[in-house]
Amino acid sequence: MKKIYCLLLTFLTLLIHAGTLKSQVIVSGAVSGTWDNLIHVTGDIWINEGESLVINPGTRVVFIEPAIFNVWGSVNSNGTSEQPVIFTVADSTGFADSSQLTGAWQGIVFSHMVANTDSSIFTNTVFEYTKDKRDAGETSWGGAITAVGFSKLRFSFCNFISTHSWSGGGAAAMTAGANIIFQHCSFENCRVYDSLTGFGGALYAREASPIVEHCTFYNNKGGWLGGGLCFYYSDPLIRFNEFKGNSALIGGGISLVHCRPARIISNNVIHQNGPAYFGGGVACNNACDPVFANNTIVDNYAAYGGGFYCNDSAAPTVINSIITNNYTFGGDGPQVYIWDIYSHPNFFYSNIEGGLNNFAGSGALGGYHGVFADNLDTANYFDIKGPLPWALSDSSPLRDAGNPDTAALQIPPVDFANQLRLVKGRIDIGAFEWQSGEGVSQISTVSVSVAPNPSNGTVVIRLPKANDGLFQV
Repeated sequence: MKKIYCLLLTFLTLLIHAGTLKSQVIVSGAVSGTWDNLIHVTGDIWINEGESLVINPGTRVVFIEPAIFNVWGSVNSNGTSEQPVIFTVADSTGFADSSQLTGAWQGIVFSHMVANTDSSIFTNTVFEYTKDKRDAGETSWGGAITAVGFSKLRFSFCNFISTHSWSGGGAAAMTAGANIIFQHCSFENCRVYDSLTGFGGALYAREASPIVEHCTFYNNKGGWLGGGLCFYYSDPLIRFNEFKGNSALIGGGISLVHCRPARIISNNVIHQNGPAYFGGGVACNNACDPVFANNTIVDNYAAYGGGFYCNDSAAPTVINSIITNNYTFGGDGPQVYIWDIYSHPNFFYSNIEGGLNNFAGSGALGGYHGVFADNLDTANYFDIKGPLPWALSDSSPLRDAGNPDTAALQIPPVDFANQLRLVKGRIDIGAFEWQSGEGVSQISTVSVSVAPNPSNGTVVIRLPKANDGLFQV
């Protein structure tokens, strides 16, 4: 009997081992087709032009060594909330050493793509433990994702965790027209090492037009500019995002350089970012003139300009926004610091603690040449006991105090919390619109089917039966 038991145990062990081997795939070199279960990467991998790779829900892509993933074809990572796709490493030992590639993999690179290449889409995908090489050209940018001149990229409900870069974009770098879309993504503990030329702790763009919406940026660190993100010569759409706990020398949350965007930066909550030397919350540099509408910039800190900083002929316009409760350590301008007389930011219908007289820098007081009109200097009266951070209380003076003419502002019809704007006919100040509690309908989402998907041509969108009302894609 004992002999039979031992034989049975051995047989079961072999079956389990065989099943494990069957579910595990070892890859290097050219890849395509479909991935499932566990993928072990033992060397550099790539997708050739005209080839595609589909990654099924629940797949773990584990890099045994610091390999790089080049894409010249297309990849679709189809994770779900219950079964995300995960890109990670087998052993993260040595990850903290920025001089070595130990404990990491080198991310995914989209570069030198042909014009008719299909889209690559990542949904519910986790990227973690990436580093790139110092002085490695385009691959020294973008810890997890590097995109050069390729725009057919979308990331939805993806998590970037502990992804590091030497030069810029701890999570992703976009250059030369790489107009990537990030929606409902989170960026946490992403980092850029170089303190002299390191840009964008999480995201970096140069000469691109990315869309960043409904994302969270937590505890990211930029070397020089932009703890959360840094965009150069770009036309970004930045809205419905939260920036918290990010740091850099200039622009703890957001740093914009030479940007003259046509699109409005709106409905963002930028709080508790820092330390920074200049601009704990936001920094606008070098002839940068974006429009900020309905943003809440609070509780950030820096040596100069805890909330908002302008430098070198920057001329941003701030409308319907809150800049309060920011502070400095050892410097001036807790809310707004203007470095030079050539910078002339404009402020309209905003609540700015201390008003114009609290501005600091050479471009403040007698050196201020911007427009400062219809602004408030009052307590915000946030609804601190409510479910939404930084929402306005019933007694807040910021209710119905925004610009009465919103037609030209391109402000979305909903606020940061996806609640309707213009509840009482005039917009509020800040990222949150006060809700009357009188049965205002909340914005709802519906599932749609799109066919064919992906597609380079005409697609058909099928909607389920829905009530009349605003429809936004």
